[in-house]
Parts: sequence; C-alpha cells; structure tokens
Amino acid sequence: MYNNDGDRVSETVGATTTTYLVDANNPSGYSEVLEAWQGGTTPAVTYTIGAAVIAQNAGGVVSYLMPDGHGSTRQLTESGPTGDTNNGHATARYDFDAFGNQLTLTNPAYTNTANTVILYTGQQLDSSLKDYYLRARYYDPLIGRFSSFDAFVSDHTNPLREQKYSYAADNPINRIDPSGNDDFGIGALLTNIGAYGLFYTYRAAPTVYAFSVAAFQIGVIGFVATLPAAILQENGIIPTDVDVRPLNQAFAILATLGFSAAVLTPTDRPFFNTSVDTLKQRGLLDVNLFSAVFGSEEQAAYNNLVRANQGTLPIPAGLTLEKLAAYREVALRNIATYLNVNGVVPMVQMYRLAIIQKLVEKLSGQ
Repeated sequence: MYNNDGDRVSETVGATTTTYLVDANNPSGYSEVLEAWQGGTTPAVTYTIGAAVIAQNAGGVVSYLMPDGHGSTRQLTESGPTGDTNNGHATARYDFDAFGNQLTLTNPAYTNTANTVILYTGQQLDSSLKDYYLRARYYDPLIGRFSSFDAFVSDHTNPLREQKYSYAADNPINRIDPSGNDDFGIGALLTNIGAYGLFYTYRAAPTVYAFSVAAFQIGVIGFVATLPAAILQENGIIPTDVDVRPLNQAFAILATLGFSAAVLTPTDRPFFNTSVDTLKQRGLLDVNLFSAVFGSEEQAAYNNLVRANQGTLPIPAGLTLEKLAAYREVALRNIATYLNVNGVVPMVQMYRLAIIQKLVEKLSGQ
C-alpha cells in the first residue's frame, strides 16, 4: 500500500503485514522509514536517520550501520547493555558486487546477531522480492535492471539514459539512484553528506566547543574545495577521467568527524527542568502521560511529531487543553533558558513544542 506521495506505507507477505511510519522530511533528501510495525504495542524495528540511516533498534538490540564510500552497509556493530559480549563488536559483515548482489554474509558466532535490510547503497532490500525498494521503482540486482519503466522524460543528450530499465546509466560503480527516477554520481553524494555533516557539527558546536568548532572550520575548507570540483565534473566541465575522488574522500572524512561530534553530543535535557515543582503543585504533572505524547528522547519525539503531522498520533486519556497549555508554558520557558545559556535550542524541545500545537488544534477541533 502507498500513500498519496507514492511512499510505501505497508506490505503484506503471507499472513504478516508490516506497516511503515515514513518520514519524507529528513536530511537524507528522500523518504525514509522511521519505524516498521508488525502488530503489537512496539515497533519491530526503529531507525535513526541522519544524512542516511545511521542505526536501527530491532527487538531492543541497537546496531549501527557502517557504510562504505558507496553508501552500502558493510558492517553492523552492536551497542548493548553493560556486560553484553557483543557491545561494540561487529555482528554482521556484507560484501556486494557492482550491481548490488550480495557476495558474502558473515555473522560471527555471538549470542545476539543483528541483521538489517538497509544494504546496497544504503537502501531497503525487500526480503520477499529480493529486490531493492528505491521509492519510485524496485531494482533487481540479479539482472542489474529496474522492474518497471522509467516515467521520466528521455534525455536525448545522453544515450545511456534512453534505456528505460537500466540502473545508474549502467555505471553502478560511480553512480547511484536512491529515488528510482534519477541517478547521480558519488561525488555529488559525498558533497551532500559533507554539507549535512557541517549542519550537524554547527548544531553541536556550543556543547562540544573545541572539537566541533575545529571540525566545522576544517569542514568549511573541505566544502569550498570539493563542491566546485564535484559540480564541474557532474556537468561535464571537468573530464570524467580526472580523478577528484581523493578530494571528495578527504572531505567525506572531515564531514564524518563533524557529524560524529553532533551525534555524540547530548541534545536532550529534562523537559520540565525547574518547573516540575510548579506543575506538581497545579496537579498537572503526569510523567506517563508526558512520555506517551512526547516520547522519552529526541528520536521518539520526532517520530511522534511525524505522526501528529499525519494526524495519526492518538490522544492519550486524561490529556486536556489545560495540561497542554501548561506544557507549552514550560516548553517556551525551557527554550528561552537554552537560548540564554547555550545560544542554541536542542531539537527535541522544538519537536515537543510543535507536537503541543498540533494536539491543541486537534483537541479544540480546529
């Protein structure tokens, strides 16, 4: 089943139906799955999204995806509780040929083995079809072709794109096609990753000042040096036989450092801060109700905001306009405090403020 934007939101294989919470507004530039549900009260898998899929939580097992320069997942590393023998170790390793056929899959003999469907070029493998879901179309790596016709208008200046079923202009080593509609070169991909790396580094800078500012400044130099080369080569101004990959790769490393600084920086703080006592006195503090509405951390809050925007976030029993007004008052006070102290507001605070507004509109019948 697909939504109005053409994103897959559910699929049924045999007696099992999987429902997807899809976020079309994220730094990757493409719709991504935030949660996959197969019944029950908790999602089967949740994903953390940055410039690509960063990590997944499957059944309580958190795994980080380790990509190569092509964006393909080459390793999974597990982040488990203290004492977990898998903690920090690689639990799966993957190899692919140029068109995405899986060559080997090595799962070390650990107690908890993590697997993923985010594989070739960082895209979702449909395990029942054995094809990759590339949004507009499905791609079959076995034959190196899409399974359906390209709906885009022909580009008569490029004969390689006249073939309506070919993948990445038959050049999968240097090009990718995450949308299923338009392929592009790896140089452009690395430039995009670098730009988002700078964004996340900037967001983290006030907290981890020394490292983040240094990464930010070096990243800017890399950005200025790489962007013109990548754009010129993409547009045919620089011949394709000129190797700009070392420059791109160096910038990707710098961007990764900046991105890592942002990911490792705590961005959440207790939502109520010093206002907890005030809410308790007014009888408006309900921790369980708060967690159900806003989530316990940034990713959960963002997922609930996506649901609120789609109109699918349920209103918990006991939630009133009076409580939402109190939550909004506290949220605004916290935001003002962050601006005065740190000069930057954690995104989770903005997510929660937006959720409050959506729920106010829903409860008041607007």
